[in-house]
Amino acid sequence: MAEATAPGNLYGRVVLIMGMHRSGTSLLAHMLAAAGLPFGTNLLNTPRPDNPNGYGEHAEVVAIHEELLEALGRTWYGPDGAIALPADWLSWPETLEAKERLTAIVRQELGARRLWALKDPRLCRLLPVWLALLDELRLEPVPVLCIRHPEAVAASLRVRNKMPHDHAVATWLAHMQDALRALDHLPASVVEFDKLLAAPEPVLRALLETLDVEITPEALAHAVALAKPEHRHHLGPQVPASVFGLSVSICERLYAALCTRSLPMPEDSGKAAAPLPLPPEPPDSTRTVTIVMCTRERTPFIPRAVRSVLAQTHRCWQLVVVNDGGAPEKVEQALAPYRRAIGQRLTVLHLERPVGVEPATNQAIAQARGDDIAVHADDDTWRPRFLEVCLAELAHPGHQGVVTASMLVHERTNQGILIELTREQFRPGMTVISLPDMLTENQFPPIAFVYTRRAWEEVGPYRTDLPVLGAWEFNLRFLARYPISFINEPLACRHLRPADDPYANPGQTLYPSITGQLRDQMLRVGGAVATAVLTGLGPLAQKLTRTAAAGITARVDEVLRHTDAGPLPVTPPANSRTTTLPIRLRLTPAGWSQVLDKGGRQEYAAYVSTGPDPQLLYALPGEPLPSGTYYASVQLTVPSGSGPVELFFSPGPEHAPERSIILKTDGRGAYTGVFTADEPLRHFRLDPMCRPGCFTVSPLVLYNQVPAPDVGRFPDFLCIGAQRSGTTWLHRNLGMHPELFLPPCKELHFFDDLAGMGCERWVRHRLHFLAEAQASMLADPADRGSAAWRRLEWAGRFATSRRVDATWYASLFEEAPCGVMAGEITPAYAVLPERAVAQATWLIPGLRVIFLMRDPIARALSGALHELTTATGKTTTPAIVEFERELDTERCRQRSAYRDTIERWERHLAPGSLGCFLFDDLLGNPSGLLRRICDFLGVSFNPAMFPEPAAPANANPTAPPQLPPALLRRLAERHLDDLAWLAGRFGGATLAWHERAERLRAGYACSS
Repeated sequence: MAEATAPGNLYGRVVLIMGMHRSGTSLLAHMLAAAGLPFGTNLLNTPRPDNPNGYGEHAEVVAIHEELLEALGRTWYGPDGAIALPADWLSWPETLEAKERLTAIVRQELGARRLWALKDPRLCRLLPVWLALLDELRLEPVPVLCIRHPEAVAASLRVRNKMPHDHAVATWLAHMQDALRALDHLPASVVEFDKLLAAPEPVLRALLETLDVEITPEALAHAVALAKPEHRHHLGPQVPASVFGLSVSICERLYAALCTRSLPMPEDSGKAAAPLPLPPEPPDSTRTVTIVMCTRERTPFIPRAVRSVLAQTHRCWQLVVVNDGGAPEKVEQALAPYRRAIGQRLTVLHLERPVGVEPATNQAIAQARGDDIAVHADDDTWRPRFLEVCLAELAHPGHQGVVTASMLVHERTNQGILIELTREQFRPGMTVISLPDMLTENQFPPIAFVYTRRAWEEVGPYRTDLPVLGAWEFNLRFLARYPISFINEPLACRHLRPADDPYANPGQTLYPSITGQLRDQMLRVGGAVATAVLTGLGPLAQKLTRTAAAGITARVDEVLRHTDAGPLPVTPPANSRTTTLPIRLRLTPAGWSQVLDKGGRQEYAAYVSTGPDPQLLYALPGEPLPSGTYYASVQLTVPSGSGPVELFFSPGPEHAPERSIILKTDGRGAYTGVFTADEPLRHFRLDPMCRPGCFTVSPLVLYNQVPAPDVGRFPDFLCIGAQRSGTTWLHRNLGMHPELFLPPCKELHFFDDLAGMGCERWVRHRLHFLAEAQASMLADPADRGSAAWRRLEWAGRFATSRRVDATWYASLFEEAPCGVMAGEITPAYAVLPERAVAQATWLIPGLRVIFLMRDPIARALSGALHELTTATGKTTTPAIVEFERELDTERCRQRSAYRDTIERWERHLAPGSLGCFLFDDLLGNPSGLLRRICDFLGVSFNPAMFPEPAAPANANPTAPPQLPPALLRRLAERHLDDLAWLAGRFGGATLAWHERAERLRAGYACSS
């Protein structure tokens, strides 16, 4: 081998071999070593089951990389390994120390040589450090990027590391993004793993030529022989993905673009390579968090705590460190290495005398001005997404406090070094933060809590006469006024050390006695909290617990004012019935000129800059509303710090006598209320009781509420499809939720039956379910009262009623327990005619609707296959002519016409009552989709509720026919306009749907 001289006045070259783990970096390193490239000493070449020749990595370099990634909170194999590195990580002292140690290794390994090679997948993420140190050493970096299909990488990591698929793919994308952004202006050689195995010699020759390295024929043969087909155990799918599966993801598109740049380049390589579709950097939130960190004589913990803050993905924060009477020079010395990374976001308060954690915390909060507040003990830590996740929850209107699940980390100090012993989740079964539970003992550590400044100002500061338990008492007062949202993801860590440790946690010996004193005090002070304690064993406590679980703990005091015999307040009436179709008006604010087009829905925005009390005025056109009872609904976004929303109504001009009600909110911007007018109405005034600012408000919706004979309970929510988009999966999972009731049979077909759509078919469907229930009982007889018997009784009501009417429909939900939401899933409701949608929203005021959407082309193909096979009992692949005929039916067209469905239902639903979700999220992150659906319904979420949330397998074993490109092109043209509308409104996977349809229309041959 002949080493080329370094160009210009550089002293040498360093070949940096990088790529995502399991992408062939080890194989390529061994091949280059066989070709003669020097990799230095102290290599990790011990044979391993997953890598027979060893990793080929420099042991010291890997150790430094691992230490640095751990300090940054981003170990590649950990739960946060796919998150972007902190913004200022290059200025962290840990980074500077790692850079200094790596520089010494480079000097030692390069020596008098002009070339040295280094391989480590972690280089993808840490490349900026290497580019900086090589520039200082006047060495030329020669990057080599190994690529492999992300699905193949995920399959390999699932076997070797038990890594979940979604996390593996996200980690692949993070490695590629970081590497490509660091290599923005630096040419890199790209080596494709599959191509390296299929044709190793031309790939290796091309790479050595790029490196300007000569090789003998013998060395080349030896190097090529190392590439063996058995090295590949997992294959990635063909690109693009099948039209029956996921759309081409950002990972697949990035991989495909990189493949066009891989060695050996074709002869026409002068042609521009495919652009790299890197996703844009996420925008920074402007919501500022005040982070209070109190410390006293525990400076060894400060660096870890500061790193916990710096590692946050949310970067808009202000850190206030309160030195509670300790030596100022020690605190300043501990903070000094991080001041460059923190910048102007640090405030240090040195108190002359120790005052305690609670007074110090109050002083820090009073001096800072952040929108939100978090108390970060000097010995606790956060995971990187803690603030991001909490602030996303607090962004919902009406939310004032949020807690995440937390871990208890047991540790011990040994000669100044922290040694972790064990870790466990704190209260793993907790799903909700309720006042009754909080009265027994504190439900979460302070490190897991974020709340708004407005709430702190109203609840009041931490009590200074309760050392150790001040946070618990504050939480009790907080819960008596506001609900606290709970996110069941352990994003906070409470660190505990034993009592004999030099840095033992304070207050451990005082805790039992002070706990009793606090309970006694709460009993003596009276008020809502004491009342809850005194009635803790009665029916009221059970009611209170149910309301807390339903997410309405904001009304705790109101509930407590009712006697045990009295009903809980319900707002609005959950299932008010009317005898005729209701009067329904959509009123817009008077004098507002700016209209925001929200995907077909007009919302009106006002920019109010003057006046202490901004208000929204409405006037009825034409005849006034007659006297009677009305239900009002409006979607309103107001500045933070707003008070309640009050609706005034009057019969005449503004100066006429007015009456008013306080509208109640669901916490997501929807405000509703019921009022009675004694005389005709013409004028309305909405007062959000807030300071001037920017507002977005939907039209005010009014329904009349004419009571009718109560026929029973109706569902609170519907899932309307789309067909072949995961509705069966959703029915199975939501049916396991303790706060939800779904009938045993998935599709009830009530509203489409009333509309005269497929009546005979639904009769057969109901009788078939009854026969299954009877057969199940005969096969395994059960006692009356058992689940099987109740299922059979329900099937009898479902299938044998002579009349399908509201009474029959209500009977299907009579088993729903009090305090839970009831719902049903019928995909046919997506194509209900206008009159049937109006009837559904009239019959069920306050209805929420879930709409699962799949790529409309893929849905049409899957739906056609279902209609021609499963629905008819056939098992053979249908002929193309049958398939084409089914695709052209009106039912197939309507089921994929998502825009028509969305606009039809939104014309009749209250704003914010239609939740649209994507089938792609079901396939990629089913647990995350379930969480978003639970949030939409307003029920709690806990992964333990869904033991099998995995995405459904293809339920149709029959293979589809091979479709001609002309048919796919016609399908694409049919849906292109709707797809463009969906992409503009929802983004995400719908962008890929639209992109694929464009390619199909252009004649691109997709596999099927």
